[in-house]
Amino acid sequence: MLAGPVAVPPVAVPAAASSSSPLPSGADSRGPLPPAVMAGLMLAILLGALEQNIVGIALPSIALQLQGFEWMAWVVSAYLVASTVATPIYGRLGDLYGRRRVLASAIGLFVLASVACAAARSMPELVLARVLQGLGGGGLITTAQAVIADMVPLRERGRYQGYISSVWAFAGAVGPVAGGFIAHWLSWRWIFWLNLPLGLLTLAVIWRALAQLPRSARRPRLDLAGAALLGGGTAALLIAVTRAGQGAPLLAPASLALLIGGALAIALFLRHERRTPEPLLPLGLLRDPTIARCTLGLALAFAALMSVAVLLPLRLQLVAGLAPNTAALWMLAFSLGVPAGAFSAGRVMLRSGRYRPTLRLGSSLVPLGLILLALLPGDLPWPSALAVLVVGAALGMQLPTSLVAVQNAAPRDQVGIATALTVFTRLLGGAIGVACVGAVFVAALKASAPTDVTPSLSDLLHGALAPQAGADGPALRAAADQALRIAFLAALLPALLAVGVVVGIPDRELNRAPARR
Repeated sequence: MLAGPVAVPPVAVPAAASSSSPLPSGADSRGPLPPAVMAGLMLAILLGALEQNIVGIALPSIALQLQGFEWMAWVVSAYLVASTVATPIYGRLGDLYGRRRVLASAIGLFVLASVACAAARSMPELVLARVLQGLGGGGLITTAQAVIADMVPLRERGRYQGYISSVWAFAGAVGPVAGGFIAHWLSWRWIFWLNLPLGLLTLAVIWRALAQLPRSARRPRLDLAGAALLGGGTAALLIAVTRAGQGAPLLAPASLALLIGGALAIALFLRHERRTPEPLLPLGLLRDPTIARCTLGLALAFAALMSVAVLLPLRLQLVAGLAPNTAALWMLAFSLGVPAGAFSAGRVMLRSGRYRPTLRLGSSLVPLGLILLALLPGDLPWPSALAVLVVGAALGMQLPTSLVAVQNAAPRDQVGIATALTVFTRLLGGAIGVACVGAVFVAALKASAPTDVTPSLSDLLHGALAPQAGADGPALRAAADQALRIAFLAALLPALLAVGVVVGIPDRELNRAPARR
């Protein structure tokens, strides 16, 4: 479900180093990142963060020019599904082949796919190019985080928190506004053309700065069968739930076939991983209670995060009657709340050496923010902005703390795949959460709309761009307000489940010793 401009929020999940990171001369040899390395990693993160924030605002212009409105939602979904599928593969590739080559390959694929997006002549071509772009984008943030884990001691991670959070805040604040400006004054194609110079600059800096990274001494062996089973199964499941979120029946023949095929592929993947000597995803990682609970908690937290990211622009445009560019400005409360929470969590961890108290506090505040969003008047942007600031900051507090906990618990030679696992689970949770909450919104809208109005994605877009047009406009906006309140309450479920998961996380200091209670 996607209607109107939707900016995916910045998620500040900076990778903390772990004592389990692979190092050429022991953990004590790690220190502050050289400025050139930090600059290259920040450029890579900026490349991925801007892509998550700049495209949504231009979707109406893209759909109008390419005459493919029914494909509009897939412009976002195709990137999200592809990047989710690729994330764990990049993590393992980095462990086996080295971060430098893997990150450079991801940037190269991302840039080439961006050129294909800019040159697309139809919506199906654009969606296919977005799939390729997602396959490249899935390795940008994951591999950059793993590089930091390789080079920085865990307790020193806090000093880099501000740098990376500022990149996400910049992308979240500038991305939607820049996307709207480019689409209005130039062309939506320039949104993708701009990735060419930025990507080439990032590639040049990364290739030179990461030359000193250690390489694996053994001959690597990639689990191609595992990658195919995981990629195919995850893609099938995500496409099925995405179709449901856009209004297609979940038990329709096509969706049912995708669900059954995806579940079968995942089952075969788990069976294969138990038998192969070098698995793509070492299942032993999930036997650790810290890793298992943190990854599950991230998936649930991101389901709530992405739901708010999709629902809030709808409320601002459909109910409050704001223009897309004005709605993008009000989204700044959410865009800045996430990195602010992540920055605060990083500073607390640096001083205390513990992650569980901050993780618990963040998870407990999310349900409060969602309840406020469901109860506050939808036609007043100020209350919604304050409530969503609480949600963003609370979610931001969970993301870096969960990642630090996972990297602290992971074995030394598996820090890359452990980092990728956290990114994979939060993307997977976000995709499923958006689809489920979107399906709730569509069903509630149809139930509360006037009998002579058939609410559809087209109706919603028309209401967002021209709120006063049509005799059914006020009735549709009232129905949308009611449906949005129900959808915000639906997002409460994963948020409450996340609280229960986080409570059971073992309390350890960052030096792996059990913390005193």
